[in-house]
Amino acid sequence: MKLAVAATAPLGADVLERLASRHEVAYLLTRPDRPRGRGRKLAPPPAKETAERLGIEVRQPERLDDFDPEVRAVVVAAYGVLIPEPVLERALWLNVHPSLLPRWRGAAPIERALMAGDEETGVTIIELVVLREVRWRDLPGIMRESMVLVGAIFIILGVSLASTSYMIDAGVPQKLFESVSSFVTGPRSFLLVLLVFLLILGAILDIFSATVLVVPLILPIAAQYGVNPVHLGIVFIATMELGYLMPPVGLNLFIASHRFDKPITSIYLATQPFLIVAIIAVAIIAFWPGLSLLLLH
Repeated sequence: MKLAVAATAPLGADVLERLASRHEVAYLLTRPDRPRGRGRKLAPPPAKETAERLGIEVRQPERLDDFDPEVRAVVVAAYGVLIPEPVLERALWLNVHPSLLPRWRGAAPIERALMAGDEETGVTIIELVVLREVRWRDLPGIMRESMVLVGAIFIILGVSLASTSYMIDAGVPQKLFESVSSFVTGPRSFLLVLLVFLLILGAILDIFSATVLVVPLILPIAAQYGVNPVHLGIVFIATMELGYLMPPVGLNLFIASHRFDKPITSIYLATQPFLIVAIIAVAIIAFWPGLSLLLLH
């Protein structure tokens, strides 16, 4: 069978050599030569060196937008280039992944298998296709579902604007300011109370609803304490995202538990180191306003 091989790294070079011993390889598709080593001298990719040793034609295009495979099948192995959809439609593209999927489906699957102490592994062959599931007769239903979603968003926005206008007319921000001014004496104590409030809010409310409902309330109070609105916005987004990771009801924790089919308790334990780093980062953002306002100045 006549085919082509798209490869760059040593794994791809090994696949090329094995295929060349059993099939007619029309050419190797690989990345352009790049500087390597301490001297940063221009050097060919490992797959190119193998192809030249086997007497196989080498093609090294900078871009694949107009690439014509000229063969019925192309085997991809550690190529390292995103293949455009129009090019995928011109041939059968088969990707060689050195792992028994779905385990180690990300980068460096061989190294990850060794680090995990796996006693066995394998190779998965994936056909690369352009998936178009939307048919013309499905469009009315999709448009109807989209309009329902957009309508729900408009209802939330309308109610939020109405409630915001009412609370401003009723002087709610001023009353809140008067109630918290007894124990909040400055911008730092205000930000500390705000962080605790947003962490709780982020664990139980999505960021869109929180933005349209809560921001109009805290913005006037923050202005009373001299907190820059840009700084306040960055603190708000960073803290809300941190709230998504806070046990016991962080939304992202439950999504991860469902997506990876792991117990929620194991997700809690796995995220603790990252959560500690995120808490430190949010504290730095909140209490070092110059970091957020650097580009403004």
